[in-house]
Amino acid sequence: MYNMNAESNLDERRHGQKRWPIRLKDRLSDSRPVRLLAAAKWSLILSLMAFLLGRAMILGELAPFAAAFFAAVFFLRRESIFWVAVALPIGSFFAYDPQSLYMIAQIAVFYCLQRGLEAFERSDVSYAPISVFISVFAVKLFVYAVDGGLSWYDLMMTTVEGALGFILCMIFIQAIPAVMLPRKNNRLKNEEVICLIILLASVLTGTVGWSPGEVSIEHVLSRYLILLFALAGGGPIGATVGVVCGLILSLADVGAIAQMSVLAFSGMLAGMLREGKRIGVAGGLLLGSTILAMYISDGQELAASITESVIAAVLFLLTPRVMIRRLSRYVPGTHEHAKTQHDYAKRVRDVTAGRVEQFSEVFSQLAASFKQFSHEGESIKKEEDATNFMNDIAA
Repeated sequence: MYNMNAESNLDERRHGQKRWPIRLKDRLSDSRPVRLLAAAKWSLILSLMAFLLGRAMILGELAPFAAAFFAAVFFLRRESIFWVAVALPIGSFFAYDPQSLYMIAQIAVFYCLQRGLEAFERSDVSYAPISVFISVFAVKLFVYAVDGGLSWYDLMMTTVEGALGFILCMIFIQAIPAVMLPRKNNRLKNEEVICLIILLASVLTGTVGWSPGEVSIEHVLSRYLILLFALAGGGPIGATVGVVCGLILSLADVGAIAQMSVLAFSGMLAGMLREGKRIGVAGGLLLGSTILAMYISDGQELAASITESVIAAVLFLLTPRVMIRRLSRYVPGTHEHAKTQHDYAKRVRDVTAGRVEQFSEVFSQLAASFKQFSHEGESIKKEEDATNFMNDIAA
């Protein structure tokens, strides 16, 4: 009897130890600060991205990211446009060539255009790239006209900046819904994956110039991004991320154009070693970046490149598994993506089968009702025939 009581107490204690994390999670989820943080999660993320995109520049004088990102948020996450509109000029204030006033004017022109289109019921997301081009081009053209001189070079650069804003707006409109809007399934097209990579690489451009010591923050984060996508999608995705990140970072810093080849080769090699899990992917990145850095860098730059790769690998090894698994669901061709599609197809099949069963029950009940009516009609006809027969006999 004593042994049975001891075993029951031990089972209750183990059961309580298993349930306390669940209770702690429920208490945290019910607390007011956690609920407020969860509700403002996307606003905080978009504000951070807006800060970095406001700081990002191309060729040292073009800033097409701000108006394009504000336009995408205006149509896709309108509840966050205020914080995004505040974060963009603040980020530009910390750039080498601050253009906060330009960004405020571009945002104001775009907002007025959209309000005018809404008044005439013509506002649509398909018009957003055109509105971005008009906003960027008109503001820069007005500034050059007020300064008293408009050269052909200024006109060309203004047109290029407006065209870049037009293209980036289309890219951001495709990229933001990929991860921030609810979807019926997790299936992403290859174009959406590329747009997402371009958005993330553009955000990394906002970290150009942040160099604690000999380590560049943009190089560390770009290598970390390559590691995530290489493990999720393999060699092709890793090489694609490397090329896109290297290209966009080289536009922001012309001296870093050699990084495009380093990142592309490192991403391909890291993706090819994805069967080795995290250790294999991190080792592939270290090997690829070191090999190419030995050819295009001197001793000091080689040491800095190895340090950046090591820091990115450490961050990658510390990344939660849930984050990588969730990223893999969005990348076409991965096992997680195929499993997600299989589960989605199974749910659709189960729902369809349930609907068919409901319809079959309805038709079965209708058939039983008609059968009952037919039996009643036959009995009434037999009674009428018997009555007529008896009447004939009596007559």
